Amino acid sequence: MVNGVKEKRSCNRIPLDIPLFIILKTEDSQELPVQMLDCGRGGMRLAFAPKDEKYSRGMLDNRVYLMHLPKGMDPVDRGKAGKVAWTGGGRCGICFDAPLMLSDGEMREVSQDYY
Repeated sequence: MVNGVKEKRSCNRIPLDIPLFIILKTEDSQELPVQMLDCGRGGMRLAFAPKDEKYSRGMLDNRVYLMHLPKGMDPVDRGKAGKVAWTGGGRCGICFDAPLMLSDGEMREVSQDYY
């Protein structure tokens, strides 16, 4: 449970130790810089820059694509598609269309080997 709400995700999320910035491409081809806060096989949590928080409010259920990932994040797939599962407080959760084919250990390695 998180804040009294039953957790729906079936995969662990791996928190990132250092700031990692990627580009989130929206359905209407906008490219927004976001900070990746954690990542798991089924999705990830992102934070918007304060100037872009307004976009997060209208993104629920929108399709998005991950772009411009650092080289160490290659297993996460550039262009990985997903859907915005939740938004709030300038953050959002992305649910991938297909899970990443990585173990929790491999996810930890990827999350620590960005560059």
